[in-house]
Amino acid sequence: MKKSIAVLLVLLLCSVTLFSVSAARINRTEDQVSVSAQTLAGDPAAAAGLTVTEQTMMNYHLLWQTVFAADDPAGADTDFSFHLNQLQTVSSSRARIEFRFNLNGGISSSGDILSDERDGVYTGFPLLPAKDLAEKTAPGETKKGSYRLADYYDTLPYELDLYFGNDYSFVYYDDLEQQIRSYFRLGVPEDLVVEIELKKDPQGRTVSLDYSSDFEGGDLWALCTDAGDGFYFSFYLPSAFDSSFAEVPGGFGIYYLPFERVDDTDSTVYTVRGDQLSTIYQIDPATAQVLNLQLLPDGETLAFFTLEEGRCWLNTLSLGDNSLRQRIEIEGDFTNGFFYDPRIEDDFMLVCDGNNHFTLLELEEGRCSVALTGDLALPDPTPESENLLLFSFDSALAYDGARLAIATFNDSFRSANFCLLVYDRSGLVYAGFYQHSQSQYAGAADANSRCVPTDNDGLRIDFESA
Repeated sequence: MKKSIAVLLVLLLCSVTLFSVSAARINRTEDQVSVSAQTLAGDPAAAAGLTVTEQTMMNYHLLWQTVFAADDPAGADTDFSFHLNQLQTVSSSRARIEFRFNLNGGISSSGDILSDERDGVYTGFPLLPAKDLAEKTAPGETKKGSYRLADYYDTLPYELDLYFGNDYSFVYYDDLEQQIRSYFRLGVPEDLVVEIELKKDPQGRTVSLDYSSDFEGGDLWALCTDAGDGFYFSFYLPSAFDSSFAEVPGGFGIYYLPFERVDDTDSTVYTVRGDQLSTIYQIDPATAQVLNLQLLPDGETLAFFTLEEGRCWLNTLSLGDNSLRQRIEIEGDFTNGFFYDPRIEDDFMLVCDGNNHFTLLELEEGRCSVALTGDLALPDPTPESENLLLFSFDSALAYDGARLAIATFNDSFRSANFCLLVYDRSGLVYAGFYQHSQSQYAGAADANSRCVPTDNDGLRIDFESA
């Protein structure tokens, strides 16, 4: 036993020594990170007072933090650190509720998709008509069929899931799903027809299902935001489903499903109160389509976006009495919804349409006011710059009351190179492409030798406080 412990200690010491030697060598030669900038438009002086912080890592053990002024990247300062334990940089997802009903897409499996344990729906696809088609399909064959869903279902066969992020323990009471389904008895449109292609393997198992539909409604899904003590949610509801909510208490609108968080010594337990599910605000689906909803930083105001006669409206709802506080028209083309969810920071919100037209709204005590509008585009793009990514779901944002800054990573190998845009009320005043010296290691053949931004918080930008 003593001999085993001694061997283990020697191996551990060797491991630590090797890591330390490697870290020391890299610290001597590789922490001299440099950043250079190429001006694409405007004047770098327009970015004065903006600080950029980049975090890069190698194999989740080596970490570099590089800080520099946006208008003087040559003055970059880098701190290097070695971590024996793997860096924990992945943030947990927020709680959400999901309703899935799909008419377009496919399912494949090495087993039998239509096995008895499936209960009429699988990942949001209706299975009952597929079972009829399977009875007409011989082993090894592929067949197609057209089916009217109202012949098989009294209510839409949606799939329901609740999530509480990566770190949770959840008590799922037996009657919770039934409580939610009883509340949302969604009617099946009479003219809803789906085309199904089914494939069986030589053993007679259904291994592939492909769905398609020309139904005007398309797919149905939930829009949700986590309030910390419950879900506020609505539905992205195509017009063909307007009548489906006729039996829902209060009709179509915004709903609230409370949950309680209980901390004990071992885990976090969430108790979801299906008996307190309610409609807090009614919306006429014939005149307004809900596109998105978000909780504002004050925690007492819900912002939801609607499409009405082709125009996008921001509506704010006071959660104290569920009353409408504001309605603001948002510029842009939102006929196909949001390509990127609105970005909400402590004191501002950025909304961008599918054509890269943006609106910045200042936030103060739950009230919104339009401060800037513009287009995310370079005025005179060159062949080298015309394909740069100017905005993404994880772009870093900063606003100082007069200037909006947007920084977005750019590279197919997930390198630390990024594009920076700065706007004021006159429009785009500066655009620059920043090249990070470690980007040369982003595409290394050996995955353990790649130097890439950290999984979250890899790029931050901040204006100096006044």
